[in-house]
Amino acid sequence: MGFDAVCTHAACTVNFDPLSGNLLCPRHGAIFDPAHGGRVLGGPTDQPLTSLPIRIDPQSGTISLVG
Repeated sequence: MGFDAVCTHAACTVNFDPLSGNLLCPRHGAIFDPAHGGRVLGGPTDQPLTSLPIRIDPQSGTISLVG
C-alpha cells in the first residue's frame, strides 16, 4: 500500500523522516505512520493519509498505481 503525499490538514507535501520512519508535514507538524495505514500520530489533523493501491514488479522493482 502506498499513500498520497498530500497532508490531510494543510494540503502540502509530506516528507519521509528516515530516523523515525514516519511522514512529516513541514507546514504544521502533522506526523503520519506509514507502517500503520498512514494514521495520524500527532499534529492538527485527525485524518490519515489517503491510501493508494500500488503494485511492485518483482523483477524490475517498478512501482505503479493499480486501477
